[in-house]
Amino acid sequence: VTEVDRQVLGLKTQRRKLTAHAKRVDDAIARETAIASKAAKEGTAAGRSAATRALRRRRLQTQMSTRVFEWLMRVEELLSSIEEAQATAVVVERLRQGNEALKRAQAGYSLDDVNAVLEGMEDAREHNEAVDRMMAAHLNAEDDEAVEEELRAMEAEETREREARERADAREEEERAEVERELPAIPSEAPVAAAEE
Repeated sequence: VTEVDRQVLGLKTQRRKLTAHAKRVDDAIARETAIASKAAKEGTAAGRSAATRALRRRRLQTQMSTRVFEWLMRVEELLSSIEEAQATAVVVERLRQGNEALKRAQAGYSLDDVNAVLEGMEDAREHNEAVDRMMAAHLNAEDDEAVEEELRAMEAEETREREARERADAREEEERAEVERELPAIPSEAPVAAAEE
């Protein structure tokens, strides 16, 4: 428990006491108002005097109520300010910790390291482009023709294989149809029993 916590507890205790005191003052104001009203209704000189005294006491209690309300507002403002300061302190501490964590993370690499990695990536890209250019330069028209001829041969082979599959499928379908033609026909009507003689 910190000193601030003790002070906050003291302020909350004071607020509770002031609230109770304000309730007592309000009760006294109501009581003095009732006394003044009752005394004024008597219509006598003594009643008038009693009503005047009750109204004066009520005025004093009203002034006290105003002061108690002001004290309560000051205590509330102070408590609110302390709570806000505590919240700010927590936020500032978290920001400080976050900043330290960021610095530790950044300590793992320098700007030179980042620059070296980026340059290495650029060098690798340039190397790949150079290899591609060299390979393209070594393929001459004769090589291009050989590649085209090989592609045509592959396409012709694929065409022959496809046509052979189609012919085999057609023969199989024809054989199936021939077998179906040779089978006896299925009767379309139910057999009729022979008539008795």
